Amino acid sequence: MDTYYNATILESEDFDSSKKVTFEAKGNFESIVLPIYSGLKKFHSKEYGPPNWDKIDSKKTKELKRLVEKAKAHNKR
Repeated sequence: MDTYYNATILESEDFDSSKKVTFEAKGNFESIVLPIYSGLKKFHSKEYGPPNWDKIDSKKTKELKRLVEKAKAHNKR
């Protein structure tokens, strides 16, 4: 049985204000998780700084990479 995911992007004026759904997608590992992972890898490879974005914690990206590789190996079975 496939696992299905729901990806939702919300936007707001600031952290405490009400949120509005900007984007929502539902799908499986290949259609939701892998494209997001690929985008994060590309984003992480670039240098951004205030006031734009802080550097993503490399511990978190390494853990995400490990989880994606584990899931890809499991899906090949």
